[in-house]
Amino acid sequence: MRLKVAFIVSVLLLLVSGGSVFSSDPIVDFEILTLGVGSRPFGMGGTHTAIADDVNAVYWNPAGLGMLDRKELTGMYSQFFNYEYLAYVHPVEDIGTFGFSGYYYQYQEDLWDVAVMMSYGREINNTTSLGLTGKFLRKELRGKYAEQAIDRFGIISESTSTSTLPSFGVDVGILYKVSDEIHLAGVIQNLSAAVVISSTTVAEKPWKELPLMYKLGAAIKLFDGILTVGFDLNLPAGDEERFITIGGEYWVLDWIALRTGYNTRAGQDSGLHFGVGMGNKNIHLDWILVPFEGMKEKINRISLTLRFGRDYRYTLIESSIERHFKRGKRFYYRGEFIRAYNEFKSILELVPRHKDVSDYLARTKVRLDEYDTSKEIAGYFERGEKYFNKGDLVKSRFEFDSLLIINPEHIGTNRYLERIQKRAEELIDNQMKKAVKYYDRGDYRIAREHINKVLSFNPRHKKANKYSGLIEDKLNKVEKAKEEQKEQREGKWKAISDFYKGLALFNLGQWAESIKIFKDVLKYDPGHEGSMEYLGKAKIKAANLHYNKGFAYFKKGKYKSAIREFNYSLKYVPDNSRIKDKIKESRANIKKENKEKAEKYYTQGLGSYTQGDIEGAIKIWKLAIKLDPESETIENALKRAIEEVKIDKDIE
Repeated sequence: MRLKVAFIVSVLLLLVSGGSVFSSDPIVDFEILTLGVGSRPFGMGGTHTAIADDVNAVYWNPAGLGMLDRKELTGMYSQFFNYEYLAYVHPVEDIGTFGFSGYYYQYQEDLWDVAVMMSYGREINNTTSLGLTGKFLRKELRGKYAEQAIDRFGIISESTSTSTLPSFGVDVGILYKVSDEIHLAGVIQNLSAAVVISSTTVAEKPWKELPLMYKLGAAIKLFDGILTVGFDLNLPAGDEERFITIGGEYWVLDWIALRTGYNTRAGQDSGLHFGVGMGNKNIHLDWILVPFEGMKEKINRISLTLRFGRDYRYTLIESSIERHFKRGKRFYYRGEFIRAYNEFKSILELVPRHKDVSDYLARTKVRLDEYDTSKEIAGYFERGEKYFNKGDLVKSRFEFDSLLIINPEHIGTNRYLERIQKRAEELIDNQMKKAVKYYDRGDYRIAREHINKVLSFNPRHKKANKYSGLIEDKLNKVEKAKEEQKEQREGKWKAISDFYKGLALFNLGQWAESIKIFKDVLKYDPGHEGSMEYLGKAKIKAANLHYNKGFAYFKKGKYKSAIREFNYSLKYVPDNSRIKDKIKESRANIKKENKEKAEKYYTQGLGSYTQGDIEGAIKIWKLAIKLDPESETIENALKRAIEEVKIDKDIE
């Protein structure tokens, strides 16, 4: 407790002193380094060095990544000026958490910054985490800004229209947990070496440093994390004066967070900041209002964050157990033993062997035995009766169940519990009747809504489960029928459109292409008369075209080419006997030509054989037998020659 008080006093002292000491206009080459990221941190005035418990740690303190065990993706959009940010973090078991982020900022028409950062964080023990970020920055300057850059940095350039200033930097961070509630942190930002580069030439200039910044931060969580307060002390290494930020976040409900903060830095983000966050543990939308010097309007920033992954689901379960345990302890020390008992009991239903919870549950039971419960009994009974009369059966049951913890034999309570159960059964029966009625009427979607209500009350309700299956089957059939009708409607419109395309191709003499389209039309609309008519005409046209080409090859004695064209023609008119006869005739002519060639090869081979060149004769006769496989004369001569060569080799 003393530590918490000291923390709050320190924050107040820094805030009082900050207004008079820390204010100056910063002079930096890359303005994107001063803007910060994330609507949540900026809703707290830019206070995030020691908080750093989300994806925005890639910018504010990479050491915070070491304590993350969930995947997160976030994007930020800024109104009134072009500044966008996208980041993703990915934990790897036993290795650490990696982060990737990109930034784009255009603050003048011809002047903008781009940055890409890669981060890594790792928890080195239960209390300490270290982190590192590598960053690449690039400034684009055009027109007068390019000329000013050349004058200022002495860039040698053939053109003054465009200049590029790249830079490289590193951030180093540490995060230390004094306890689960109190965190301390330190970051060194923009350890760098950068060379000024023009669009054409590298100037022989020394490495130029980024604006080095030292940051110290502290954060405290109060009321089991409902309220978070933090402050950062920022110590620029250059001419800029020191400044501080202080901010807080308060969760009104489990899904709404209110934020505010104050920044003493001179310039665009000085003064009060306000922010709101809405969402659940998996998705969150954050909005902030940031003051901007010199503008009448205020700057809106909107961020969307997604959290996902199996490890994250386990983390949610663990944090839920821890939250209920803390609530139980708080109720216990307040003397609210029945509420404490309910919290501890609900935890043990999930983790029966949780030692600390078991100990507190036993202590709570002892205190309940010693506790004067007469007033408590009356209070629980009155509240239970009130909720019952209002129709809130859930709250009514909770109050009566709590009363039974004190007095299990309480007659009035048991009677009310019986009435609650009876009303619940009546409610289920009423919903079931409505579901059956709408099912019989064919209103399957409404029937499903009532069935789902029944199953939410009693997941094992046999009749509801039966009708649930029947309803889903009906809905699937309805959807399928709708899809078929939609396809038919779309098919008829497409058939009309495609028919005219096919007709145009037909008139242009592109019959093969038109045939494909007419066939597609008949798939959409099998009874389309125009497509059937022109499909037949196109087939005849295409068949005649290929037949005429084949006949021309036939007359020239190019029988293989003729057969190819005749086969194309036959595809369109498979039963045409004239085309089949021409194919047979072409094959017969090819066979005749081959026989004649084979005879010539045979005679040539005899010449080689007579001159004693038996191996030469074998080569020639092999060519001949391929052309005329049925010639016994060539076959016998080839066998005889092969046998002679074999005998000669055996003698040798």
